[in-house]
Amino acid sequence: MRLNYLQRIIFSGLEIVAGCINLLKSLAGLHPNCDMDGAYLKYIMGKIRGSTLMNTSQQRENAENEYRKRVTELTSR
Repeated sequence: MRLNYLQRIIFSGLEIVAGCINLLKSLAGLHPNCDMDGAYLKYIMGKIRGSTLMNTSQQRENAENEYRKRVTELTSR
């Protein structure tokens, strides 16, 4: 999935924040467990993509039903 410009900026910022958190945790002697490889971000993007696909498919079904309804009205006259 291709990201638009704003999404790239947001996710780049989140990766920078995660890196800073990991660095600070490492310096404090804690285990750095913040997501650096982007698995969480990929999961979020997958959910966004899935909801977008569901919305699009629902809109297409609604448009198809509306089209069939109008065709039926016109042919029944």
